Amino acid sequence: MRLRFIMMFGLALAVAACGRDEEPVVEQAPQVQAQQTPPPAPAPEPEPEPEPEPETLGDRVFTVQVGAFLNADSADVQRDRLLSQNLPVWTADQEVGGQSFRRVRVGAVSTGDEARRLSAILTERYALPFWLALVTTTDRASVPTGAIEATREVIGGGN
Repeated sequence: MRLRFIMMFGLALAVAACGRDEEPVVEQAPQVQAQQTPPPAPAPEPEPEPEPEPETLGDRVFTVQVGAFLNADSADVQRDRLLSQNLPVWTADQEVGGQSFRRVRVGAVSTGDEARRLSAILTERYALPFWLALVTTTDRASVPTGAIEATREVIGGGN
């Protein structure tokens, strides 16, 4: 009996020793997680309107010439007077028959119809003599940036 007791005791110790390193496994019931809705994405900021590109000079550009002066100072006075009226004015120098002229021009448009409308406005409002001119390739550098847009404003009643 004693042997039996020792064997039972040894067996109990063996069983106890084998399970000692392991922690008891406790099964947990599955938990239902409430689905969280992600926070709303911030509204994208509207992109600013891009600045319109200035219209480029096409193959044909017309202008209304209101004077041609031998004296450059006289041309500049006429140009400044028209600039004070918020007109798109520019000058171009030209040599004709050995003499230098400074031409005073108003606007730049891509069609003859627009040039005629501009000349009618200049005659009506400012009593200016005029003639329509086709801008030559050598004069294109004299045309100010934005002249086409500014001319269209004058024609459209912006001035």
